[in-house]
Amino acid sequence: MNPVQICTCDAIPSGFYVTNDMLNGILPPGTTLEGELSAGHIFILDFESLENFVGEHVVSDEKRYLAAPYCLFHADEPNNHLMRPVAIQLQRKEGAPVWTPNDAPNDWTAAKLFVANADFHMHQFRTHALFCHITQEPLCVATSKMLPECHPVFKLLRPHFHGELSVLLQLLFVFKFLGVRFDFHQ
Repeated sequence: MNPVQICTCDAIPSGFYVTNDMLNGILPPGTTLEGELSAGHIFILDFESLENFVGEHVVSDEKRYLAAPYCLFHADEPNNHLMRPVAIQLQRKEGAPVWTPNDAPNDWTAAKLFVANADFHMHQFRTHALFCHITQEPLCVATSKMLPECHPVFKLLRPHFHGELSVLLQLLFVFKFLGVRFDFHQ
């Protein structure tokens, strides 16, 4: 999972319908969801920002699906705080099913695949594109406009900026096509 996205969960979000009964036999014996939340052993991936892109998409004549899931993790204290997924909800509507390791193996695997897919999209379009490409544009432009080619900093940075503006242009076309707007004031 993308470590930039995961965070500690103090309380279950109102739209995530996981209950203590669903996690019976998954959490360590003698523990409850509420107790593990207060102990800081519960973590969450919330893909709320993908909500506008949820649904079926056709790419190269193939149907593709994207969800905006919730995924709850438990850090197992006796097991060296190993984090493992314990509950996944793929839809954000009331009464949406919550998948756990107690469900059929194929259902649990499919739910984890949807989370992995959402995590991939968040990493590529938010973490990677934003922090690696979009934030590099001013440096790339300023270096090429303000420093002469013989300057040591120019020589140092030039290989890293090779092709950066063309990648950025492609990203901006994709974002425009998807209707993505950036608000840097939040």
